[in-house]
Parts: sequence; structure tokens; C-alpha cells
Amino acid sequence: VGSEMCIRDRSEESIKSYKSVFEIPGLKDIVHQIYTHDSLVNEYKSDGETFLLNTKFIPELNLFLFVEAKM
Repeated sequence: VGSEMCIRDRSEESIKSYKSVFEIPGLKDIVHQIYTHDSLVNEYKSDGETFLLNTKFIPELNLFLFVEAKM
């Protein structure tokens, strides 16, 4: 992961910006799993809602792609 990144979380109410996945509520408990696997599907809870998170490392770009869906 590069030193600069912008993480966008789009919800019905607003768009939030984060500088780190460690700032996203609910992700701090699974972040270590994300960065130790090339691909991962996991669930997490944030603000009383459950999300399905799919992550994939893209070596050509040296970045992790995060895709989530509200369950």
C-alpha cells in the first residue's frame, strides 16, 4: 500500500473520506486478514449494519481493491 490513498465510503446520507482503512468503523478487527491474503471475502459490522467485503491485491498496481455491499 502506498503512502498516499483516499478511501471513499458512499452511503445514502453522504460520502465520507478516510485516509486509512484503520479509520473505517468495523474494519479494524479484520484489517490484518486483508493485508495477509491476496484475495478475501469477509463480513463486518458498522453502525449496526452488516457488510460483505471482497478484497483483492492487484500486484501490477501495487494496491488492494475493496468492494463492499450492504447486507
